[in-house]
Amino acid sequence: MGRNMHLYSVKDFKSLRDVLLNQFIPLLQEYFYNDWHRIQLVFADVEQDNRPVEPQIIEHEILKTSDVLGFEHDDFEDLADYRVAAPENITPDAIRKIYESQE
Repeated sequence: MGRNMHLYSVKDFKSLRDVLLNQFIPLLQEYFYNDWHRIQLVFADVEQDNRPVEPQIIEHEILKTSDVLGFEHDDFEDLADYRVAAPENITPDAIRKIYESQE
């Protein structure tokens, strides 16, 4: 992965996905200070109310306080566990929805 990729080098979907994973996502992580919810909004992976929009590039799972601690505790809120979808799960539709949702 050490080679430097740019959009002008994109010749097929695999190379587009590589640029997305190796350049765009790290750049967005830096730009948004690892605010994964905002990155999900950029990729149109969630609605404003945090409901997932399939297929996702950035996925999340809500971890309930009781599942993490084993009991309810008022001082702690549920957490979201974010992850980048596996490359083979990033489909053309996952990328297409980014610009289609902006129309």
